[in-house]
Amino acid sequence: QYQHFLSNSPWSADEVKKKVGQDSSSLMASQKIKTGKPTGLLLDESSHLKKGKSSVGVSRQYAGIIGKVDNCQVGVYASLCNDKHSTLIDEALFLPKEWIEDEARCLKAGIPKEWIKYKTKPELALDLVDTAIANGVEFDWVGGDGLYGHNSELQNGLDARGLLYVLD
Repeated sequence: QYQHFLSNSPWSADEVKKKVGQDSSSLMASQKIKTGKPTGLLLDESSHLKKGKSSVGVSRQYAGIIGKVDNCQVGVYASLCNDKHSTLIDEALFLPKEWIEDEARCLKAGIPKEWIKYKTKPELALDLVDTAIANGVEFDWVGGDGLYGHNSELQNGLDARGLLYVLD
């Protein structure tokens, strides 16, 4: 049943994430009214250590969880926060160049052909910001660590969207 749910059932992950983002946005808006504090959209990546090479996106890359290069997957995440409350609202799996350059491997792993294109982690983060805006998620500022703060393309993208941001 679990495998069927993940692999064959007709639900849309994008629609689930959209609903989570919208519901979380409503809750954070009520928290903002209560506390008077602004709501942030935080961008960050996290690594997930893996054995083998079959899981989508697995390669030898920097794994922040252990502070060195190891075999892992890396996801970029967006979360809403206000005062003492925080919740994840979206994610994007980083596909290293070695995956993108091996289309047969990508297709064998079940990656749709239209998703087989290289994007940096900051590019994925900007996509998450755009998705949040398109889905009606409300936030007052965008935050991120040094990976994002040292990326002028992300900064320019946030500026172009008229967003306030605080990046390390």
